[in-house]
Amino acid sequence: MLRTLAVLYFGAVLHAAPPPTLAAKIRALIEHSPTAADGYWGIEIADAATGATIYRSNSDKFFVPASNTKLFTTAMTLTRLGSRARIQTTINAAQPPDPDGVLGCDLVLVGAGDPSLTGTDLEAMADRLVERGLRRINGSIVGDDTAFDWEPYSPGWSIDDAVEGYGAPTSALTVNDNMVMLHVTPSGVRLDPAVPLLTIENRIQVDDSAPVRIHYERLPGSNVLRLWGSLRQSTEERTIELGVDDPARYAAVILADALRRKGVQIAGKAEARHRLAGANAQPQAATIELARHDSLPLLEDLRVTDKSSQNMHAETYLRLVGRGSRTAGLDELHKFLNEAGIDQKKYSLRDGSGMSRLNVVTPHAVVELLLYMAKSTNYEDWTTMLAVGGIDGTLENRMKSKKLKGRIFAKTGSLTHVTALSGYAERRNGRRYVFSMIANNYNGPAADIRDVMDKICSLLVD
Repeated sequence: MLRTLAVLYFGAVLHAAPPPTLAAKIRALIEHSPTAADGYWGIEIADAATGATIYRSNSDKFFVPASNTKLFTTAMTLTRLGSRARIQTTINAAQPPDPDGVLGCDLVLVGAGDPSLTGTDLEAMADRLVERGLRRINGSIVGDDTAFDWEPYSPGWSIDDAVEGYGAPTSALTVNDNMVMLHVTPSGVRLDPAVPLLTIENRIQVDDSAPVRIHYERLPGSNVLRLWGSLRQSTEERTIELGVDDPARYAAVILADALRRKGVQIAGKAEARHRLAGANAQPQAATIELARHDSLPLLEDLRVTDKSSQNMHAETYLRLVGRGSRTAGLDELHKFLNEAGIDQKKYSLRDGSGMSRLNVVTPHAVVELLLYMAKSTNYEDWTTMLAVGGIDGTLENRMKSKKLKGRIFAKTGSLTHVTALSGYAERRNGRRYVFSMIANNYNGPAADIRDVMDKICSLLVD
């Protein structure tokens, strides 16, 4: 009897099912989520040191990458411009103020592509003008963004993106991320900064019996913002980020407001100076620099761009590398990716941020880019640009478990029916995996897709 039991026991051991492979575990995670199972997935995982493929599924198929596009743009920008580059914004005039502090011409705020300029920076520049004795401007305040073609939006953006802060237009002269904040309360609405950019039609009703809903729209080419819906008396303040339609004029308005508050009289108005795509830059009259602002080193803003997925900043860098042209920026991106060994047939990109639904890439192309950057002299700076699981950026509230926290360095991507995550996984044995996961065409909560991706990351660190 004992011999029979022993035979049965050892037979059971010999015929036990082998542990599931990584491929089987990934398939199970996707199949067990109804939202994920209905979607179209592309995944590739490789060893960062050797480039050897660990797992792949549909990785040579094309996917809309959303903000994973920023990986391409920011890698090129870091490589081409360097981490220490600074961008200058200046205030110029054709002549200096006279001894009485009167400027007899336009005051021109000239942008050169600094996406991080703020109203506080313009306030400091206005202080320097006043310190130099400026008391009156007989001309206008001109926001000059002619360093870039005037091409504020890229092909493939949705028409309703422009009203939102995340869809703010691109310009060589940028301030406050080309956004204004709309604060909505039961007692009314206000803009921050409080500058005359929009005409607000507020039709929101206060009704304690109605659900809280705020709707808004600004039609293309219009400066009228319409609001409707309902609030309750107890509703706390809601803040909405709105994109401005003309960043150069916006910057001129803010500078004019700062100067007026400091006692400077301005005879003219705030206006913009643009250069249409394909047009030659017009030679300006001899100018004198009256004030200057230098940006922080490029690396600091590239971290903001990738970690927080800032669309306008990425679009600005595409044009900055392209010397003012989106098309030239894309041409330079093709050259950079060719240097990285990535076949042009494996991607088609139309913008720098990933807002365009005309963009398509293969997960394999993303992995190739990540492998290239892992071997570059910029790798240390490059990894500091990526969000860290459970710690910061768009991954701050994901992967917070002890097992995952601090082990995933990646770029997220999100559009309606699109979720992506690509980057590096630090394994428990000290090795690194490179991965790209893109899901398209699912019809359910994006949170379900993110949950599956996070669980796959958990498999990668083991």
